[in-house]
Amino acid sequence: MKSEKKTIIEIIIRDIIIALIVAVLAGVIVAIIAGEGRFAPKPIKASATITKTGPTSTRRPTMPIPSFTLTEIESSKSVALSTPVNFATSTPGRPKTYTLQPGEFTYCIARRFNVDPTELSSLNGLTNQSTTIPDVLYIPQSGNPFPGTRAMHPHPATYIVGETNIAGQIDTIYSIACYYGDVLPEDIARLNNLQPPYSFTLGQVLQIP
Repeated sequence: MKSEKKTIIEIIIRDIIIALIVAVLAGVIVAIIAGEGRFAPKPIKASATITKTGPTSTRRPTMPIPSFTLTEIESSKSVALSTPVNFATSTPGRPKTYTLQPGEFTYCIARRFNVDPTELSSLNGLTNQSTTIPDVLYIPQSGNPFPGTRAMHPHPATYIVGETNIAGQIDTIYSIACYYGDVLPEDIARLNNLQPPYSFTLGQVLQIP
């Protein structure tokens, strides 16, 4: 009897040990499976970007075309029209004073600067009885223009020194300007490429503007 009880106890102990071993092995297997799931690599998502591998285009980029509004166009037109345009003119303007040169006289200066000779004489204290004329004349800045035609002789023309005006006389550029009335000495010098002191010879031909 004692032998049988001992055998039964041994079988029970063996079964318990086997059950414990199976349980431990089962836990290890479950842990391994769970670990594999946790450390498994994440799936790679497919990218929607498509890269072309064809030849690269060599077309140059198109330059942007500037656009203008109607307001900007009108503004630019206004600026262009308001900008003064300077044209070359032979009239130097009316000086406040003028120094008489050889061959000039008051009526000549009145014609040249388009002022009334009576007003010019009055401003400078000249009368019909005056025997001398000051070297420097005051030029009227307002008042009446020269009465009648300013030009004494027609021009453009050709002037021959010592022949056109008074035979045998050596003219000055100032007396020649006075001969024509409304011609500036500077214009005669410019047209004929003359430089001061403007010396002439008998028979010299000058072009008058």
